[in-house]
Amino acid sequence: MEINIFSWQEKLRRISKISLFFSALLLYFLIFFIVFSFFFVIFAGATGAIFFPDVLSEIIPILSFESLKISLIAFFIIVPPAFYFVYLKPSFIVDRVLNAEKPDLNNPLHKKAFDSFEKMKIAFGVRNAELRILDWNIINAMVITTKDKSYVYITKGALEKLEMEELDAVFAHEFSHVVHKDSYYLTLISVVAGLTVIISYFLIKIYPRILISLAFSASSSTSRTGRGRGGGGLASIGILVASAIVIVVGYILAIISPIIQRRLASSVSKKREFMADSKAVLVTKYPPALISVLSKISKEINNQHEFFKSQNIPKNIRMLLFNNLDIETHPPIEERIRVLSQIAKINPESITINSQ
Repeated sequence: MEINIFSWQEKLRRISKISLFFSALLLYFLIFFIVFSFFFVIFAGATGAIFFPDVLSEIIPILSFESLKISLIAFFIIVPPAFYFVYLKPSFIVDRVLNAEKPDLNNPLHKKAFDSFEKMKIAFGVRNAELRILDWNIINAMVITTKDKSYVYITKGALEKLEMEELDAVFAHEFSHVVHKDSYYLTLISVVAGLTVIISYFLIKIYPRILISLAFSASSSTSRTGRGRGGGGLASIGILVASAIVIVVGYILAIISPIIQRRLASSVSKKREFMADSKAVLVTKYPPALISVLSKISKEINNQHEFFKSQNIPKNIRMLLFNNLDIETHPPIEERIRVLSQIAKINPESITINSQ
């Protein structure tokens, strides 16, 4: 079956946007559930007695002034530098974690990479980008994009094992991520998924304690005021029943929500990879080169497994690589080769790239 590259790209773009929409919608629903369920418990208790003013300070101790002050100090100490290095200067961290280096133009391999890099940089109209070399003996590459600059990383193994046309295809793939603003999409989906995990943890570990404290506080409050046989008793029962319902529903949401978010994040990431492949083919006008690169990677897949195990590279960096062994973020290589072969209408086994 042949694939029209333009309709294929439009389909991928539409699916990734829909996945992002549902991912954000799920996060908003979790937040709404917490707010709504809390007031649901309050109103369930209010049917018997008005207890809330008496127990507010008991049921939410985390809102005390001292705790709030410590939280704010920690926030302003940790968040600004974290934001600076993670979002404004990510290369500062990545360069040191991966021992990346700037290209030495006196080195023939580095010069080869730089020439291909500059060619694709001009082809994609990217003004502010820098090249980094990773001293890895496997074939791989990745790109990190900030608001003002892009950093493209390529391995020494890629420079040694790939021909010039194949290098062009790899850099075209990485610059496709830049022009498609994939770093923005991946950052957005990662933040949404991360917040979902935090809220799910809150629903399992913290929220039940707040609701249980609320029930006990209401009970003790009614005992102190002598309203145990009247509305106060009903308030305690109402809160206990409502809390039990909310806790059960909260546990279910906390379990399934991260799973759904991972699926949605995986869908977005895979679609952006397919988009980068097809854009690279459009710009280079030579699909066999990218197919050849993927074929070479598939032949050294076991070596890549062993390499990543030995290097202990953080997962949030691995997910940016040209070929990521984590199937949740990248499509299988065979699937990428099949799609490109259908776009180019060629048999991948017949491809030969001549050395230059």
